[in-house]
Amino acid sequence: GRSCLNIVKSFMHKLLFMTHPTQKVHSTSIVVSPPEGSSLWNDIQAIRQVHDRQISRWMPHINMVYPFVPESEFPRVAEGLRDELAHVAPFDVTFSEFRYFKHGKKSATVWLRPTTTNPSSFSDLQQALQSVVPHCNDQTEKHGGVFSPHLSVGQFEGAADAQAHVERFGKDWVAQTFTVSEVHMISRSSQVTPFEVKYTIPLGGNSL
Repeated sequence: GRSCLNIVKSFMHKLLFMTHPTQKVHSTSIVVSPPEGSSLWNDIQAIRQVHDRQISRWMPHINMVYPFVPESEFPRVAEGLRDELAHVAPFDVTFSEFRYFKHGKKSATVWLRPTTTNPSSFSDLQQALQSVVPHCNDQTEKHGGVFSPHLSVGQFEGAADAQAHVERFGKDWVAQTFTVSEVHMISRSSQVTPFEVKYTIPLGGNSL
């Protein structure tokens, strides 16, 4: 039946990339992003406008697979992703808390922490995506095998500066939720051009 066919197709896609892995590039990614123009999008952008030097390059996003395959591979990979994500149900994500990563004495990134009713929703989605392109494993491999979803909002001069802004942002922030019902395959043509959505892949087999 159709389910058996999908299983075979999914297996063949994975086998293809495991036996013939392509290169990984930093000019592409798979992301989850809030709906453009929503109040969540606008509130995030208001913070990023002041504090995020990447605002002209990236939309508000959570990197799920990055670096990713070259854009020339998108049509083939998109087919495998559609098959895989047909079995992943959409889920709600809430942003209510700011945190920060410390990179060095004078460098830190403040980010919004996504929370879900099922704590494994994001890691399950990431695992499904990565299974299609197993060589694109930086989001887990470089973090002890654990996926840590985050939405960056700005760069700051060390831990004290970052913590002060975490507290400042938190005072005015109102928790907001949206439904993760799709992921975007994005790419940019050069270091100075913004990322653009090339393919949108639905979760749960929903048609877009």
